[in-house]
Amino acid sequence: MEAALAAMRGPEAGVSGDTVAPSESKVCEELWAAVPGAVLVNNVLTEAECRILAGHVKDLHTSKGQCKESSKPRRKSQHHHPIRVSHQCLGGICDRLRPFCPETAGPQNSARLTATSTYISPFLRCYYYKPGDFSAPHFDKSFTEHIVDPDTKKKGRLRQFSSYSVLIYLTSDFLGGETTFFHKEGVRISKSGLTPVRESEGGGERSLDVNYRVQGKAGDVLLFPHGNHSGCHPNPLHEGSILQRGEKLLIRTDLVFSPSLDGRKKRRKKIRR
Repeated sequence: MEAALAAMRGPEAGVSGDTVAPSESKVCEELWAAVPGAVLVNNVLTEAECRILAGHVKDLHTSKGQCKESSKPRRKSQHHHPIRVSHQCLGGICDRLRPFCPETAGPQNSARLTATSTYISPFLRCYYYKPGDFSAPHFDKSFTEHIVDPDTKKKGRLRQFSSYSVLIYLTSDFLGGETTFFHKEGVRISKSGLTPVRESEGGGERSLDVNYRVQGKAGDVLLFPHGNHSGCHPNPLHEGSILQRGEKLLIRTDLVFSPSLDGRKKRRKKIRR
């Protein structure tokens, strides 16, 4: 997986010299209106790159599946295996996506994208959906990293956090399996804050009001907000709808932001007042 990602170069070319031309999807204006902050970028990866990465995702699921007999079973709608890669191997895709990424964590949050080659998290969740599979309605969770005092081991100020989910679609030849966003009005949320109180076994559409569906194709990348940090876009309730035919493979990761020094100074001033 790491070698395949490292082989990706900037926006001028993909593997084997295939050209890539990332561009904002024509549906983006409509998508943004339904899910503020969301952007669908077309043609970020070439067909060859998608085939190679899809093969690695399948291999990961095969190898993990062989050693899961005695492990604790996952919830029914969870179809991913995590893998951690180096920041260096993500340089190519970082270069391609940068023009389409938000500069700050939210419209009223001044935290900025981390350094050019590290703003995409190296913690990748590799999904492999087969017919009948789905991911139940949920909210994506933000990760946070604090500076830790080496002596007391206590957490200090916030060093960085994620504020956007990144879905990298690797296949197109499937039916169903949309990334579906729901209206949140009137929806009761569980104590964890990550799921509705009642999840519909069929993926949620019988009890939740659909807001927008994204049918990503191989090479596309979907960015949308997550978490509940102050000043950011609302965290959208969404699901991976039931896959009816074919195989859906994707990689999910995050955009990482660092609180600005100016923002920290402003917060301290407010506290003093």
